[in-house]
Amino acid sequence: MKNKLKNSLMLTGILSASLLNTQSVLLATKANTVMADKKDNNTNADENIVEKTDDVTNQGNNKDTNVNETTGDISGDEISNIDDTKTDEKADSDQKVSTDSSMGPGFYDAKIQTLMARTASIIPRANTSAFINSVSSGAVEGWKKYKVLPSVTIAQAIVESAWGQSGLAVKAHNLFGIKGRYNGQYVVMPTQEYINGEWITINAEFRKYPSNNESIDDHGNFLVSNPRYSNLLGVTDYKTVTKLLHQDGYATAPNYPEILNSIIETYGLTKYDDVAINASNGSLDSSIFTGDTIKFSGWHTAQASTNKPYSFIILIDNSTGREVQRVKINRTQRKDVYNAYPDIPNSEYSGFEATFKLTDDMYGKNYSVISRYSSDPKGDNDTSDYTYSKSTFSVPTNGSLDSNSTSQTEIKARGWHVSNSASKKPYSYLFLLDANTHQEVKRIKINRTQRSDVQKAFYGIDGSINSGFETSFEMDKSMYGKKYIIMSRYSSDPNGNVGNIDYTFDNIISTPQAETKASSMDNFTVTNKKIHLDGWQIDNNSQGKKYSFAIMLDQKTGKEVKRFKINRTKRPDVQKAYPGIYNSGNGGFSLDVPVDNSMRGHSYKFLLRYTSDPNGDWNTTDVIFDNIANVPDWEQGNYGDLFTSTVTGKDIYVYGWHASSESYKKPYSYLFLLDAETKTEVKRYKIERKNRDDVANAYPNIINADKSGFETNLKLDKNMYGKKYVLMSRYTDDVNGNGNSTDYIYGKTLTTPDLATKASSLDSLTVTNKNIHIQGWQADNRSKNKPYSYIIMLDTATGREYKRFKINRIERKDVEDAYPFIYNSKNSGFSLNIPITKDMKGHNYKYLIRYSSGVTGNGDNADVVFDQSTTI
Repeated sequence: MKNKLKNSLMLTGILSASLLNTQSVLLATKANTVMADKKDNNTNADENIVEKTDDVTNQGNNKDTNVNETTGDISGDEISNIDDTKTDEKADSDQKVSTDSSMGPGFYDAKIQTLMARTASIIPRANTSAFINSVSSGAVEGWKKYKVLPSVTIAQAIVESAWGQSGLAVKAHNLFGIKGRYNGQYVVMPTQEYINGEWITINAEFRKYPSNNESIDDHGNFLVSNPRYSNLLGVTDYKTVTKLLHQDGYATAPNYPEILNSIIETYGLTKYDDVAINASNGSLDSSIFTGDTIKFSGWHTAQASTNKPYSFIILIDNSTGREVQRVKINRTQRKDVYNAYPDIPNSEYSGFEATFKLTDDMYGKNYSVISRYSSDPKGDNDTSDYTYSKSTFSVPTNGSLDSNSTSQTEIKARGWHVSNSASKKPYSYLFLLDANTHQEVKRIKINRTQRSDVQKAFYGIDGSINSGFETSFEMDKSMYGKKYIIMSRYSSDPNGNVGNIDYTFDNIISTPQAETKASSMDNFTVTNKKIHLDGWQIDNNSQGKKYSFAIMLDQKTGKEVKRFKINRTKRPDVQKAYPGIYNSGNGGFSLDVPVDNSMRGHSYKFLLRYTSDPNGDWNTTDVIFDNIANVPDWEQGNYGDLFTSTVTGKDIYVYGWHASSESYKKPYSYLFLLDAETKTEVKRYKIERKNRDDVANAYPNIINADKSGFETNLKLDKNMYGKKYVLMSRYTDDVNGNGNSTDYIYGKTLTTPDLATKASSLDSLTVTNKNIHIQGWQADNRSKNKPYSYIIMLDTATGREYKRFKINRIERKDVEDAYPFIYNSKNSGFSLNIPITKDMKGHNYKYLIRYSSGVTGNGDNADVVFDQSTTI
C-alpha cells in the first residue's frame, strides 16, 4: 500500500519528482563520498575503492595474502595463526558474556582463517555487489522497523552465510545461523560450538525461511526480542554496534568486530546507513505561470528536519548554480505523505505553496527548485535541503521564433511575441534584418494569429492569445548567400515607423547561394517492357539551345547506347522554386524507353541534353542522373500450371498457363491430349494464348509470362470416352504444331466417362388444384425405331398403371449438346398437363416415360421411371 501511494504522489504534478529516484540519487552520492574518503585515508589505495575491492577478492585465494590491505588489521597469516590458546587468552581479556545459544554455525563453521578466506574470495567481484544489492533493501527496512544499523546487518549476512553460499544459506535461506524453527520450518545441520576451550560438532535445528528477505527481517526481530542486545539498537556508529554485538555474546571469536568493520569499510556499506538514517523525499507537484509570477506546490520530508522549524523554497540559476530568490513558507498538512512515510518526523506537515515574482532578467533562463528546513530564521545555517530532480524549468522569453526555413524563393517564419502594451499598438510587422549590421532588408505587415499555448503561459499579459505569426519573405536575387535575423514589431503607426515595441529573435537565418542550374529525376521505373523516366532540367546555359535529347548510356562503359529526341514540358512548380534560372517554367521531360532483347542483362544511366544542333552532337548543356536502370536478363525455365479441368459429356474444359524462356520465336500454340499411359498423342487443338498478369508478376523474367494463359473446351470424339488422358501445352515455330517446339506436360490425369447410351431428367413436377404439370427429357439409344411416346401414371401403392398419355416429343438442343452421341437426343423432350379428376384424390403417383414401337404403347418399349412422385 505504501508503494502504491508513493507512485500516486509521483503523478500529481506538472513538474513531479520521482520518489523512488530520490533514494537512488542519495545512495549514489553517499557511495561516492565513501569511496572518496576511503581513497583519501589510504595512502596506498588504488584509483578507487572498486579496484581495491577487486584486489582483495582476487587475493583471497592465497592464504598468505592480506584479506584487506586497506585496514592493515587482519591478514591471512594472522587469521591462520589464531588457535584455541589464543582464543582462550583473548576470551580472558573480554567481558565474561556467554555465547548466544540461539546462534548457529555461521561464524563457527570452521577455523576463523577458513571462514575469512571464504568470505574474502569465494564469490567473484561481480557477484559481491549482486549479493549486497539483494540484502540491502531488507537491511534498510530493518533500521526503520527494528533500529538495527543496516551496514552491520549486511556485513553479518556476508560473514555468517559466506556470501550466501554456506550450506545453511543455500538449504534454508538462513543467513545469520539462527537456531530453532520459523513458522514451524527448520533444517538439521551439524554445527561447531566453542565449549570449554575446544571446538566440538553437534547437530542442531536451524530456522528455515522462504527467502532471504524473511531471514533479514527475523535477524532484526531476533535482536529486538533478546534484551541482551538492547544496547545496540538505534546506535548509528557501526564500530560501536560491532563491538556491542561481540560483548553481548553474539559471537565469541576474538576478532569478530574487526572482521565486520573490515567488510563494512571495504565495500562502503555505510552508504546504506545514510539512506536509512538520513531519509529525504519530496515531490514538486505543480508549477504554474501567472502573468509575471510562478507558483510552486509540493512536499518535502526529511529525517534531519527535526529541530529545524523554518522552511524555505529557493530558486537556483542552473547556469551559475547561484541562488536567485528564496521564499519563506509555512508547511501545510499532507495526510497522503504521512501515510506513505509515517516514520519520518515531519511527513504529516511537509506540504508547501510558494509564489515567486518574475523579473525582466529571468526570462529565457533555466532554474531548479530546492526545499529547505533550517534552524536559522533566515535559512542560512543548519539546513536540510532537497533538490527536485524534475524541477528544471525555463522562464519563457517575451517571444520565440518557433521555426524557420529557406528555399530558392522564400524565407518562412513562425513564432510569437507578447507585450503588455500590445493592445495599444494595433499594427504588426515582421522585419528581415541583416544579421551583421541589423539594418532593415525587408518588412511585412502581418495579422497576428491565435496562440492558446502562449496565452496559457502568459495569461496575465494582455493580448497573449493573439501573439502568433506565420508568414514568409519573398526572396530576390540580392538576398542569396547572406545571413539574416527576424524582428517582430507592435506599432501604433499603420506604416510601422512610430510608437513601436520590438523583439529581435536570436535565430540566424542563412539563405542559399543563387542557383545557375538545377535538375531532378522525379520518377524512374524499370519493368520487363519499358524504362520510364520523368523530371526536369534547367540551366542558364540552355539559352539558344532549342533542341533536347535523352541519351541512354551503358552504365559500365559510359558509352551511348541510344538517344531519343524529346520535347520539353511546362513545369510551373519548378519556375516557382527557381525563378532566377533561365526558362525554368519549361524544363520538364517524360520518356518511355521500350525494353528489347538486346537490353537484357545490362544497366543504363540517362543523360539529359540541351543543344543547338538538330542531331544533338555539339554546343550542348548536359546533366547525367545517378539513377541506374538494371534491365534483368531473361530467366531460363519452363513452368506451367493447370488450374481447372472439367470433363463433360462432349468436351473437356481446361484453364491454365505455360511460360517458357524457350518460347522465344515460337509464335504458334497448341494443346495436346495424350494417352495417360503411353504419352502418345490422341488429339491436338490449336489455341490463342491469353494475358496472364499474375504469371508475369510471379515470373517477371520469363519472356512470355505475361501472355502464357489458355482457356478452352477440348471437343471429344466418340472414340475418346471411357479413357484417361494428360494435357500437354506446346510452343512451336510450325503453324501445324510440329517443327521446333517447347512442351510442358501437366501431371493431372483427365478421365472421360464411358459413352452414355441413355440419360434422362425430370426437370419439373408441379401440382395445382386442377393439373399436374410434368416436364423433362429422355434420351436413349434404344428409342431407335420406336416412334411412339407415352407418359404413364403409376399408383405407388399398387405399382399398377393408373392412366397413360400419348405425347409428342419436343426439341431439346441443350440435351443434344450434352449427349451428342445418344440417338435422337435432340428431340428427347416432353411436357404435359394432366387434369386432376376426383378419383385421383388421395393417391400418390410416380411417372414412367416410354418410347414404344406400338401405337398404343404396348410394343417394344424403352422406359424410364423417375423417383419423384405426387400426392393428389
